[in-house]
Amino acid sequence: RADTSGLPTVRLSPGIPREPIDGPIQAIPLQNISSYLSPNYVVSTEDFAGAPYVMAERFGNTVMSPGDNIFARGEWTPNVYEYDIIRNGRNLVDPDSGRDMGVEGVKIGEATINKTNGQEAILGLDRVFEEVPDGDRFVPRMTETLDPTLMPFAPDFDVNAAILTLNGGTSIGGLYNTLVLNKGRVDGIENSQLLAIQEPEIEVTDPMVPAKIFDPVKKSLGKEVGNVVTFPGDNIGFVLIYRVFDETSLGLVIRTNKEVRMGDRAVTP
Repeated sequence: RADTSGLPTVRLSPGIPREPIDGPIQAIPLQNISSYLSPNYVVSTEDFAGAPYVMAERFGNTVMSPGDNIFARGEWTPNVYEYDIIRNGRNLVDPDSGRDMGVEGVKIGEATINKTNGQEAILGLDRVFEEVPDGDRFVPRMTETLDPTLMPFAPDFDVNAAILTLNGGTSIGGLYNTLVLNKGRVDGIENSQLLAIQEPEIEVTDPMVPAKIFDPVKKSLGKEVGNVVTFPGDNIGFVLIYRVFDETSLGLVIRTNKEVRMGDRAVTP
């Protein structure tokens, strides 16, 4: 339609960025994607609960900035002085097993120990991204770095990973969003590995095979049913692993032709 000046008016709606998935994945300069990489952690529930915590700003200020000192208390890692400050973003549960996978630790700042006296410590704030309230936790700063040029490669073993959380807790995402996967270092996951994003399996009833009376019961117990055939879902994109923890990992969606959803899988291409 046109407004009173005669200029056309176009109504825009939000959408998911899409990119064709055909063709090989070339080397990726880190500088091209660094702004999309999440600095967050995945920490076991026990480690998060037992991590050193913020007590107060030295002079009682509620808003802190770089250079401020904060009081903290806890069991500090020997000979480690640089820490990231995290808070509990959400508790992660493995959709495959129902197992507690820990806490998504949202990074809100960085600090360095200035003085310690047993459990008590005074730290100087190096960087802060949000207000740092009492109770936020400290974890040793990760020193793992990525190469300036990432060379994506497919793992030489079968991976079938579930998505624990997507794009900071949303149920749908797309290009350059981060996926938290339920596979990590103990499963052979490494930085720069490339996984395909696969839609859920599709079950099709075979009309040529008669159903049996106990099929519904068997299906409810997770057992195979003779007249139901399972087909793999479509591959809709690729995710590049860039941060690895013991049992989990973070991956960046670098190519997709469709929305990425919580029920999708990350599999060996």
